[in-house]
Amino acid sequence: MPSLSTTEPPKPIGSLPKRPTNNLQRSTLVTLLLSSPCRLRLLHAPPGFGKSDLMAACARETTRQVIWINLRGQNLSFADFLQLIGESIEPGSGPWQEHALISCLQELTSQTWLMLDDFPRFTDPVFDSAFGRLLSFQYDSIEWWVTSRRRPSCNLPRLMLQGELVELRDQQLLFSEEDISTLSAQQNHDPRLNVQDVYMKTQGWCAAVAFYLMPNVDPDALLLEYLKHELLAKRPAHQVDTLIMLSNIRLFDSALCAQLSGLTPDQTVLDSLISDGAFITKTCTPSSWIQIFPPAARLLASLADKTKMLSAHKIACQYFIKYGEIRLAIEQAVLADTPELAGRLLENLSEAELLNEQAATRVLAYRDQLPNELLESTPRLIILYSYAYAIGSRPQKAMKCLEALAKFLPAPSEGEQRYIISCWQGITGIAAHANGNAQLAGLNCREALESLPNSDWPLQLGCRAVLIQQLLFRGKLAQAEIDISSALTLARNFGGTGIESYIVIYQALLLETRGQLLQAVYLIEGQLNLLDSLIIARPVIRGRLIVRRAYIRLNQGQLELARDLFLEGYRSGMHNADAIGFHGLIGLSTLALLDGNYLQADKYLVEAEKWLQEGQIAETIYRSVIDQSRAAILIETGNLVEARSLLNDISARHGEPTGMVQAFVKADFLYETECLIARIELQNGQDEQAGLRLRRLYENATRHGFNLVLCEINILKAELALTKGNNALSSDLMGQAIEESEKSGFRLPLINLQRHNPKLLRMAGKKPISGLLSSREVEVLKLIEAGHSNQEIADRLFISLFTVKSHIQRLSGKLEVQRRTQAVFKAKSLGLL
Repeated sequence: MPSLSTTEPPKPIGSLPKRPTNNLQRSTLVTLLLSSPCRLRLLHAPPGFGKSDLMAACARETTRQVIWINLRGQNLSFADFLQLIGESIEPGSGPWQEHALISCLQELTSQTWLMLDDFPRFTDPVFDSAFGRLLSFQYDSIEWWVTSRRRPSCNLPRLMLQGELVELRDQQLLFSEEDISTLSAQQNHDPRLNVQDVYMKTQGWCAAVAFYLMPNVDPDALLLEYLKHELLAKRPAHQVDTLIMLSNIRLFDSALCAQLSGLTPDQTVLDSLISDGAFITKTCTPSSWIQIFPPAARLLASLADKTKMLSAHKIACQYFIKYGEIRLAIEQAVLADTPELAGRLLENLSEAELLNEQAATRVLAYRDQLPNELLESTPRLIILYSYAYAIGSRPQKAMKCLEALAKFLPAPSEGEQRYIISCWQGITGIAAHANGNAQLAGLNCREALESLPNSDWPLQLGCRAVLIQQLLFRGKLAQAEIDISSALTLARNFGGTGIESYIVIYQALLLETRGQLLQAVYLIEGQLNLLDSLIIARPVIRGRLIVRRAYIRLNQGQLELARDLFLEGYRSGMHNADAIGFHGLIGLSTLALLDGNYLQADKYLVEAEKWLQEGQIAETIYRSVIDQSRAAILIETGNLVEARSLLNDISARHGEPTGMVQAFVKADFLYETECLIARIELQNGQDEQAGLRLRRLYENATRHGFNLVLCEINILKAELALTKGNNALSSDLMGQAIEESEKSGFRLPLINLQRHNPKLLRMAGKKPISGLLSSREVEVLKLIEAGHSNQEIADRLFISLFTVKSHIQRLSGKLEVQRRTQAVFKAKSLGLL
């Protein structure tokens, strides 16, 4: 009776793949697979998803006997397959029949994993059925593992019902952004921002990530070569042609595929490609649209014959028109080089459709591909494009576009004349707001609202949003609340599901300004839940809501959650070319500054400015925001003169009554600017000026209901009192600040104080703030306490040695100690461990 037993730890039978050059431990997936005993573990995905490496990682972790059989994806007869398995168990005992192999497997006494790597790649119903018979038998000692590019048809639902199947698909095998960050750190790449770029281009596709992280190579050229070998080489010519053609059509279904291929709908070329794991995936829509995995499609599309593709795009365009998919039809008309048709289709788009994710981005991209005369041939097209530029924070282009309306005035009728003028006023108002011209923006938005019908609610909402931002920025919170209520009614009555989010974001800003952080974050999260429930046509405002949520969570002291949200908000902005995504980088800069990582904080600002300039975003959208963040860094690094110059410029730029209203910022933006100036005055010993400034700020904030900023003002007043030697007053003021913090949940100023000036916080008898150390710093401290070396900590946390040392340096600074052991002792005494 076969046993495979041994007194030594079992060694794999068959050669496991070499360990990958990276040291990424996919511990979550490994744990899932190791902790799920069952008859079959199936890992299936297209090439390059790390299936074999993951299965090998599991093999190296087990104490069981492993039999590893590399099938190399080759189509086998079932008889040959039986010989491979039988010879791996009992070499020289063949030839093997099915019943003999089943008996052999049932008689094994040693717990064994039978690992089949790279299952036959092309569908073979006879083979799959026979393999299903093997799986249907009960084996006391055998568990099957399979990696495959396709999902075998071997009665998997039955195994699933029996609880005998663990299945990992392509989406579960993708690298996360954190995985890429770890790999990047191991290879000494620039952290996080480089990771963002890699993640956006690869979507976590493991092979693509590996190529993009290689130094001094052309990753796209290598990936294309990889796809030619792994995906195209052994396919029939008609399948290769179909794959390349479909890579140029962003979305398709089986009927369109049949038309493009010159086949009847019941012919199975698409079914074969799907079942064979050829990168074809369903989209998250309720329709039957499918797509080729975008990172692969981008590369495969370059192999197409351009002349043939013109014909394919025309067919696709007519197909989409037939089924009412106007946005998809426009895209195909542009690609088919039929500008007149594209122009006619564009006229059918509404401003409302431009509010959906990527819609405005695509429409603006068409402008570069269509003749100017065409796009300025009707008032409708001019209004559509100028509106797209205005909401995309490109006011100069919006106004340039609007100039073409002059040739259509006077209009044939009074109603049409009124419509054109009101649209001109509304778009001019939105553009002027982005340009920083508050007076022109307010005047035009108010006049537009007098004549715009409710059917033009997107433009109405844009104008109302401008006026609400002006009220918030100038401290007129009561009137802002009234206008917000009115705008919400319009959005709910005319805008459809999710559109109210464009106003709710200002409602949350109002609550935040008043110190009602909990209500604000509940409001934002409620809207995000609503938007995430929409299967199609999610408004682009979702990214802005994520950034707003990040800021609130930051204020509440939830630093790691805020960090993740800022990254997500920035990624959403990049995806939709929404300039407001730069606030995600501003938030990351704030967190880096809080950690004392001044270099990284400034890098985020540099990256933000670079991204905005490349996108040709109006400087008025971001200049003051970036300058304020840079001034905060300069203050921390002792460059007070340069910081003061930046802050003075902000004050001059935005001063009342005619100064700029900064778009898309918190209502207390100018209060924060004044607080930073007061901090400089304190550090320069200008106590009298600082005192006068803080007194004026406190009075204004109290009078206008800016409750959130009161905490920061009182902390600065406490610092001033301490400087003057008035410890009692300093303690009282800190007590007020703490009371305001606890009332509103505004913990960020106290965390900042604990990290940079704990003495002042202790004067009020306040216990240390739990956010003093980041969660990763606490992890590092716990491992130090357990006696681990820096290298052991790096190995356990899957980070680089340099990163470990950086964490230790930062936490030592926060705890005001010099040595690792002192850090542990101090953290324990503060209740942080």
